[in-house]
Amino acid sequence: MIRVIPQPEPADFDELVRNKGKKFLSKFTTSKLTAKDFLKKDYWSNVRDHMYEAYNGICAYSSHWIPRTSNPNIDHYVPKTVDPKLAYEWSNYRLACSLVNTYKNDFQDVLDPFTLGNDWFFLDFPSLLVRANPNLGDQERKSVQDTINRLRLNNDQFINDRNNWLEAYCLEEAGFTALKKWAPFIAYELERQELIEKIKEMMYYRLEE
Repeated sequence: MIRVIPQPEPADFDELVRNKGKKFLSKFTTSKLTAKDFLKKDYWSNVRDHMYEAYNGICAYSSHWIPRTSNPNIDHYVPKTVDPKLAYEWSNYRLACSLVNTYKNDFQDVLDPFTLGNDWFFLDFPSLLVRANPNLGDQERKSVQDTINRLRLNNDQFINDRNNWLEAYCLEEAGFTALKKWAPFIAYELERQELIEKIKEMMYYRLEE
């Protein structure tokens, strides 16, 4: 994970989301809302395309590009059942791939990509495992590890994704500019570790004959 810069809400966000959400929430002044209550009230889906464009199709948590065909999700960083008032607020939305959003669910032990500290997450080469920066304090390091564990950032699917992006770069099927665009965490770590060229010798990828 790397820090994500928050983007401004759409000019018509009030009309598409906020006003409809407020009207719905006004009916629940005392009772606690459940996920079931929000069924068919997912007005945030009205700005899914804008969200995708605003964040260049990059998952805020895995830092990889999400194809439009794979159902990009709008994650509520603060779960809507925890604070319903934020259910219809742009500032609470994070673009996420469906797998990450499933793992995060309503858990609250995941660091916010919008407020993430610099260099809290490291990427190990050649294993492609995400690690906590060993120089962090105990609490910060625990928070990073909790996030890695909760989102399963080191499961086979995410490692395979990182491997595919890195292989395309190492075999010169994609340049470094493309890597920064489609897999910014990998590109950032290659720059930080001064491996932009050396990585091509470390990974032992071979062109298919």
